[in-house]
Amino acid sequence: MTSRDLLSFQFEHLTTQFEAVYRDLPSDTWDVKTVPHGMSFRETTVHLMECCEAFLAVVRGEKWPWGTYSVEDDSASALIGAFFAKRREAIGVALARDDETLAKEASLYLICHDPYHVGQLCQLRLSFQPDWNSNSIYG
Repeated sequence: MTSRDLLSFQFEHLTTQFEAVYRDLPSDTWDVKTVPHGMSFRETTVHLMECCEAFLAVVRGEKWPWGTYSVEDDSASALIGAFFAKRREAIGVALARDDETLAKEASLYLICHDPYHVGQLCQLRLSFQPDWNSNSIYG
């Protein structure tokens, strides 16, 4: 297995987890927080999109100005669609060529970082939907 094959496997696995955590998400819970300084689904989704954008900037040789990312339509359905589109874009760039530096950056921005937020989103969802099957993230 090459490093590119491994990245591809990890991207597929994480995408499955994100799909599960967003599937049938009640629309009235989009801004729920479990702690005052925590992030809601809306805030986490924008943050994840910013991480994808930061990865794309790094690949272009640019430094990303953290905290500057914004979206035009932050409705739940638009934001979820935009997140998965931005994620596909970043994954496409990450897998476009077999390059050690690119693989390391993809790992940092898109592989090592994302499970942390999958866990947060699972915990957040369970706080308002205790009967949600958190094991569904494993496919």
